Amino acid sequence: MSQLYYHYTDASTALKILTNNELWLTHTKYLNDSNEGIDVLIYLERYIKNKEILKLLKFIDSRTEAYTCSFSKKKDLLSQWRGYCPPEEGYAIGFKSPEKFRGIMCDEGVSIKGMQTKGEHYCLSRHSHGFEACIYEEEEKEKVSQSMALRMEEKYIRLKSDMPEILENLNNCQINTKEFMQRLECDDVWLAQYIYYKYLFKNETFKEEHEYRFFVTFDSNYNQNPCYRSKGGAFIPYYRYCFGNEDVKKIIIRTTKTTEKCKQGLEHFLMNNKNMNHAEIDDFIETSNIPFQ
Repeated sequence: MSQLYYHYTDASTALKILTNNELWLTHTKYLNDSNEGIDVLIYLERYIKNKEILKLLKFIDSRTEAYTCSFSKKKDLLSQWRGYCPPEEGYAIGFKSPEKFRGIMCDEGVSIKGMQTKGEHYCLSRHSHGFEACIYEEEEKEKVSQSMALRMEEKYIRLKSDMPEILENLNNCQINTKEFMQRLECDDVWLAQYIYYKYLFKNETFKEEHEYRFFVTFDSNYNQNPCYRSKGGAFIPYYRYCFGNEDVKKIIIRTTKTTEKCKQGLEHFLMNNKNMNHAEIDDFIETSNIPFQ
């Protein structure tokens, strides 16, 4: 298993990533898994005895939005070339794992960016610390869900004692949702643990991808607009994660009829845009060992 985390993509996107030093975190509703964000609720329902808790979880779902970028620990994987790269082209960009996610603000400024607005305002519910492994195994999902359900049962008793009126009127737009969301944040199981696993539970059929995720979750009242791109006729919201040159350690070029031409073009780009010398470039670029064309 590689020590790097690989993002598989086409030439056009790879060029944008390397030129702008940006990764795009896509809204989770626009990913290729139709059960995205649903899996964890299916498991929790088996163990939660107080069904009022399920109403609270659905309220949290309605109040939060998540954006993610996916990686694989497999550096040269046929299913990734097939699934995320068009015919006859493909690049796998290898990122190191940050010791800790830099957060919304870092020394260089804002590291997560949407559309330009006056000021930068965010209301972040949860963010990943580095790249988080998706969970595919039934046994692990059961174990995590059972433990989380027990904590929810305990926390809900206290929550109902402290804020009974809000819990009884979750669908009432007049309630002070800001105060309530802050209260949920204090209990950690709601906006931390639940949201965290919500976007890491994946259907077992995707297991071969060995997916790791880099994600942020916002309260739906955040005041920073996302960017938008189009694909398949849809407007797809995304945020830009800005990284440094030092975060990219390797690029693997898919084996095709034009591999040598692709390699030459990438070498030219790295020399002129990243100030890399020949020795650095030789260590930086690899070609796929899979004879798939």
